[in-house]
Amino acid sequence: MSPSQTPPAPSPGNTLCFDISRLPVNSINGFTHEIRVVCENAGYFSVIPAKSASCKDLFIAMHDYIATTYNARSHRVETAHADAEGVMKSMQANFGSIGIVLTLSPPGQHAQRIERYTETLYQRSRSTLDALPYILPPEFILYLHISVAVAMTLTPNSVSAPHTPYEKLHRRRKVFHKKCPFLPFGTVCSVGKGEVKRRREAKEMHYHVQDVAKSEIGVCVGESSVFPGAYLFYIDSTRQIVPRRVLQVLHADTVPFNWKPKPSMTRMLQQFPVDLVSPSPFVPNDRV
Repeated sequence: MSPSQTPPAPSPGNTLCFDISRLPVNSINGFTHEIRVVCENAGYFSVIPAKSASCKDLFIAMHDYIATTYNARSHRVETAHADAEGVMKSMQANFGSIGIVLTLSPPGQHAQRIERYTETLYQRSRSTLDALPYILPPEFILYLHISVAVAMTLTPNSVSAPHTPYEKLHRRRKVFHKKCPFLPFGTVCSVGKGEVKRRREAKEMHYHVQDVAKSEIGVCVGESSVFPGAYLFYIDSTRQIVPRRVLQVLHADTVPFNWKPKPSMTRMLQQFPVDLVSPSPFVPNDRV
């Protein structure tokens, strides 16, 4: 890889590099594409959902992300860089209307910075999927990538050290869930059920609302950006992803909603721990 000939970005958000790819199937909320974005200065990496690959939907997704992630924290985005795709050329005027210069890689050449982060994203996504006791339905792959990208912002990298990308961008430490910090993606939990849903179920079953359960089963699909310290859960009865309060974390081998179980190499190896503290039972080699 040839060294870059351009000066480094002077501040967080000054230069963004992004790439677009189609999801294997539409997500649970109807998104068809994901946009991977990395900040050159802070190494802050994100995955953004998009309704389609049209110029309008892609620009709306990027504009909302820039406004809520960078502009809301007084970071000004001046330059964006992407691959030389047809839809990208048509978006140069859209970015110019909000004061951002969009540059493109030459045909046949990919944006190398975002490609390195994408490779790390796929590696960690494979590890996360292998640790699950069930086969994750493909409509949740988008939320897996979003969750892995959030975790990547909590680890210092070569451009953010000694701070994490999150600390460099937000100028503070991240607020975690008080009861269940670092809840892994795909964890099955008992979560609180909303009062409106309990009343609707009571009406359908001709029960008193006090006789309807206050909890239900949910699968954690990441954190909520709107409610700091909260988690998002997939609820199968409504087929929606909603923020919910964690009541209890269920057993690690729980398979929810009749999803297909699968063996896990990671979980199998955890059954055979290696003791590196106790003296070795083997006699060291003698000199021959």
